[in-house]
Amino acid sequence: MIVLLGLLSAVALPRFVGLQRDARVNAVQHLAGAVHTSAHLVSMKCRVTAGCGSTRSSTLTLPDGQSVAMLWSYPEAGSGQPGIERTVDTTGFEVVWPSHWQTVFRMTSAPDPATCAVTYAQAGANPDGTVDNGTADSRYLLNTDTSGC
Repeated sequence: MIVLLGLLSAVALPRFVGLQRDARVNAVQHLAGAVHTSAHLVSMKCRVTAGCGSTRSSTLTLPDGQSVAMLWSYPEAGSGQPGIERTVDTTGFEVVWPSHWQTVFRMTSAPDPATCAVTYAQAGANPDGTVDNGTADSRYLLNTDTSGC
């Protein structure tokens, strides 16, 4: 009986651990999709709201009354202003701002939260990691890292 339980444990445990990792990866991918969708919905609302998006920097009031800082018609990130993090449910994630132009959502339950994360870089960010002032045509960048999930 004990041998049978040991054998079952040896087979089931790795599968269970794999399922936990898969769940964390899926949660990160889900959040990335939510951030992407939210950034576009908020951007569309900004573009049809008088005064929003007509300059480099503006503020948009959401239907729930919260304000979101906008940059080139997309939510800001990392600037200390309320931005993209106000537009998504971050339950299970720690929100950090490593720079004035990035917001990172780290999964708190991951073995390595820093590499189980979604990074949103505001409009004007460049793929090489630098940032400039951007233009009216600038878009945000979104990156997921699931290597530490």
